[in-house]
Amino acid sequence: MHATECATQPCITLAMVDALYDKEGTIQRIVRGMFTGIYSLTTSREPLNEQASDMAADLFVAKYGNECTLYAMMLYFGNYLTEYKACYCQYDVQDILRQFGKFLPRWRQRLAENEQPQQVKEAAQPAGVEGLKMMLRNRLYDGETAEQLKEGYLYTAGIVTDEMLTEAVQAVKDGIIY
Repeated sequence: MHATECATQPCITLAMVDALYDKEGTIQRIVRGMFTGIYSLTTSREPLNEQASDMAADLFVAKYGNECTLYAMMLYFGNYLTEYKACYCQYDVQDILRQFGKFLPRWRQRLAENEQPQQVKEAAQPAGVEGLKMMLRNRLYDGETAEQLKEGYLYTAGIVTDEMLTEAVQAVKDGIIY
């Protein structure tokens, strides 16, 4: 339900969990619980092979622990049966491990989308045409003449117009600089 928020919030990786809780094996128990949860939702008549689930949890942490966050793990295991599994009849730890490889590119894309550069904050001073007009007023105030400004590149390139120069001259006469 909150997949987008999971990708935007900071979260530790699986490899960090044991150190954070200062208890070895914590993450393996958490991941093992995810595998057991998937088993409980299947219609498999075979008893849960706990040794296979333990091994799969260890493999999952070993292979993906440095990249997979707790949020990514929850999203993957929570959506495994609906997005990555064709039927509910089998419990296949190998498939669970393999399908995570298909989940990872989608997760990375979500992360990349959220790492887009933040919009540039508005400038403290005017920009664009207003900034140009302000620059003209400042240069006129500092002693340049309208004729001198007409010799510059901005005027010859058509960026500064006669109308802009006339406005700037009048503004400086009126005491408007900024």
